[in-house]
Amino acid sequence: MQGSRAIEKMRTLKRLNQDFDSAQRTLFDLKIFAEILNQINKLEKPELLELIKYFICTAKAIRTERISMNQALQAETDATFDLLSFLGNTADPEFTKCVTAACLNVLYRNDGLLIRGVDDFKTASDARAKKPGDITLEKDFSPVIAVEVKDKTQHIDWNNIERAKRIITNHPDLSSFLFVLENRSAATNSLIHEMVTSPQLMIGSGKKIVVMSLHLLYRMALAVSSENEIINITGTYLSMAPAVKPETKAAWLKQR
Repeated sequence: MQGSRAIEKMRTLKRLNQDFDSAQRTLFDLKIFAEILNQINKLEKPELLELIKYFICTAKAIRTERISMNQALQAETDATFDLLSFLGNTADPEFTKCVTAACLNVLYRNDGLLIRGVDDFKTASDARAKKPGDITLEKDFSPVIAVEVKDKTQHIDWNNIERAKRIITNHPDLSSFLFVLENRSAATNSLIHEMVTSPQLMIGSGKKIVVMSLHLLYRMALAVSSENEIINITGTYLSMAPAVKPETKAAWLKQR
């Protein structure tokens, strides 16, 4: 349940109901969130004014820190380290997307293809915006390759395949739909073997669907680039991606 929607539902009650009876995928405690809003609602005007001043000052400080961190991420470094090992120890799907985008960048930049999607929020609005994938490679502003990235906790199944086929049908200029799986074993399990050997992926739109591990994509990128260059491009994408966890960025800067 979105916070704004909860506020609308409780507007007539003049307070938020704290009885959240379903699991929430949020980074904060919803009951505490509701309690804070209820306490704010009780403030007198002078107290509320001071609180607003505090919020503004805090927001400006956070913004300044974010800008400084993003500038540091964009700065080139001569550091080299095991990028995939760092990724394996980092629980952040948006970071997985950044590494994938960096590999695709070095593989396709000389072909005049532009990487799109790194600076997008990954939300339910993606479907409404009819984006072909988490990342797209575009030529003349038209997507020619769509990429769906799965982090180490995710797998694909036949539902993903059917969705990919619908996307290909809706975007006839796509030459390929690529699934990139961070979990190396997830790209080689029995279900994947069943999929890639199925007649569904040998005819029509299914022929454009490819499943590969991020490990393989990274090794391909290293064949035409260096580890250091991929690290620098990844850092730039980290500064662009709005949903990357702050702790991921901090750990990355320490690594370099």
